[in-house]
Amino acid sequence: MKKTSSRRVGFTRRMISRAGLTSTLAISGLVFANPAFATPATPPSAGPRYVSWALPGNTATTVVWNAPLTNTGGTITGYEIDVTVGASSGTCSAPADTYYCTITGLQNDGSPVTVSAYSLSGASKSPSSNFWFWQPSAGRPYPSTGVTWTQDGASVAVDWTNPTNFGTIGKARNLYSIVYAFPKGQPISTGIGTTAPQCTSAPSASTCRFADGALTPGVTYNFLIRTFNNNVGSVLSDASADYEAKTVPGQLMGSGPGLTASTTGTTPSITVSWSAWGSLGAPAINDGTGGSISSYKVLVWGTPYSFTPAEAGCDVLTTCSVTFDNSGVGGTNAGIAYGKFYRPVVLAVNAQGDGLYSYPPTQVFPGHAPSTPAGLAIQKTSATSLRALWSFSTPSSSNGGWQIQKYTVNVYDSLNNLVKTQDLAGNQRLLSVTGLTPATTYYFTVQAFSANSYSSGVATSGNLSL
Repeated sequence: MKKTSSRRVGFTRRMISRAGLTSTLAISGLVFANPAFATPATPPSAGPRYVSWALPGNTATTVVWNAPLTNTGGTITGYEIDVTVGASSGTCSAPADTYYCTITGLQNDGSPVTVSAYSLSGASKSPSSNFWFWQPSAGRPYPSTGVTWTQDGASVAVDWTNPTNFGTIGKARNLYSIVYAFPKGQPISTGIGTTAPQCTSAPSASTCRFADGALTPGVTYNFLIRTFNNNVGSVLSDASADYEAKTVPGQLMGSGPGLTASTTGTTPSITVSWSAWGSLGAPAINDGTGGSISSYKVLVWGTPYSFTPAEAGCDVLTTCSVTFDNSGVGGTNAGIAYGKFYRPVVLAVNAQGDGLYSYPPTQVFPGHAPSTPAGLAIQKTSATSLRALWSFSTPSSSNGGWQIQKYTVNVYDSLNNLVKTQDLAGNQRLLSVTGLTPATTYYFTVQAFSANSYSSGVATSGNLSL
């Protein structure tokens, strides 16, 4: 017996040295199991059925399912659900007799949802089941908060804080918001079918702007917001503070500002005048909706010049007037030149911004009357004829209506009786007069006229007897 026992032990030792470990170790007829080589449980043959949402939420969701219809694998001891949304993921589990669990910490950004559902037998998993009905209906997002407005020139910007709960995992997303401007005191609807002015935000934005003219000047509004996910909107937000719609001043229409231009002297100038905004016959200044006029702008050859009502002389009077020249001595230096036409236009400015320039523009040519003809002299050419000669007058411009169009020559006797009158073209400066009475004294006058009917002074010759 001892020999037999010794051989069995020796055999077992040889097996250990050759294999390192065995699944059993026989000593003195005893057999021991090695835990490292325990046989794993057989996985269930099928995953859960009808996996679907029960309570889809914003960053968490509850998933429900049914047990497999048949299972030819290991006994089901529980269930595991894995969900991935964009860059976030979560796992929940339940025992064999429970058919729901909740996953938290998900990211709700509208990303696709991936779900894997398993039946468990111990640590062994069945093949994966996917959603039976994987796309939930979108839940209603929470309303936006903190609605404020900011006046920006003639427009108004409405700002708010978007909700953190956009609706349902995998379906909801804060795509856009609609801002409703409800007149104060009128019933506030849900926003559906309302005729109130609206402003739709860009995707995921939290601001929207009502442009000038979108709201009725003088009307007080409250702004409320509905935030929308893919297919449903929130309830209306709380109302903003009161906002009274404002706008820029009106536009001077019709004949435009009154214009005059210099016609004497050697300094070209133009004067622009208009009725003060808000006075009779002038545009409204939108008092109570845009504020009083702070300044006027006059555009001269592409350059705007700004004047307060006091500087334009209409802080008390109803007519504004400013002068432009080329030196700044008699007015504002705008480089005014003779022979150049100007079409100045004017607009009014209030706290909300600039109105529109007057329309249509009218034009004016600054200039001065032709200079008095110089060097007028008369000569006797026969017993009954005389000849007059003078120097050309100087026009304010050789262009347009300011060039010399004609000279008018008058012949008088010594009793100042007009004997003869004759017009000469602007490029002539010599006139011969015949048929005069011998032994009679005569003198001549010459006057220049521009094409726009401005006249020079009168040049008078000395007396000459035939």
